[in-house]
Amino acid sequence: LVADQLSATGRVKDVELWIRRRDGKLIDGLFSGEVIVSQGQQYFLTVMLDQTERKRALEAAAREAARADGARVRAVELSHDIRDLLAAITTGVQSLRATGSHGEVETGTLDVIADATARGSELVAQLLDLAAPRDAGD
Repeated sequence: LVADQLSATGRVKDVELWIRRRDGKLIDGLFSGEVIVSQGQQYFLTVMLDQTERKRALEAAAREAARADGARVRAVELSHDIRDLLAAITTGVQSLRATGSHGEVETGTLDVIADATARGSELVAQLLDLAAPRDAGD
């Protein structure tokens, strides 16, 4: 117990503990104390800082960071899948152009498809850039 440690050593510093307030609410505290002697009497001089809200905020921030990391990972996975699809379309357009076997598909249509896949690749690159982890200073 903290009281036993305080009695034995005369001092405790930054001990984390839970305290139940008079209203029944539990608070997470950072407790420090020292035994002092004044006019021949021994006293416990103690202080406890309520860390409850700070810890809740830190836990919420950690949950949000984990959620954001999960979203980044999923964005990267989706980006790779989209790149694979775009690569297949690009290969198909190049094959049709090379063989001249595009039948009734006009060359202009192939150009539109090629431009769209190029734009799609640019968008995937932007998505990957957004998904990249940022330094704390950014």
